[in-house]
Amino acid sequence: MRPLEWCIKVADVSFDVQFEELGVPERTLLLKVFDYNVDSEGFILDPKGSRIRSDENPRKYMRIEEAMIISSARGVLEVLDGTPSSISKFIRRITRIRPVQSL
Repeated sequence: MRPLEWCIKVADVSFDVQFEELGVPERTLLLKVFDYNVDSEGFILDPKGSRIRSDENPRKYMRIEEAMIISSARGVLEVLDGTPSSISKFIRRITRIRPVQSL
């Protein structure tokens, strides 16, 4: 499968962002490297052993099959919903793009 690629332009600087789809075993391994885990029902557990709630729907817990897992060069792991709106919010946050307000 081809990775999802975006070219993002912020001010006069452009950079590429690349997302690669990982299978459940690879995602689980990545989570374990950062002291996260997955329970027997497929829910992601934080380092304290608690299920992680969805940002999109706080009544729902994050499942490994639906999660977007991002590890940064700074050694920080983020677990997000793998929905288009979550991906969009993440990109806006990392590029510090603010939504245009109407006049």
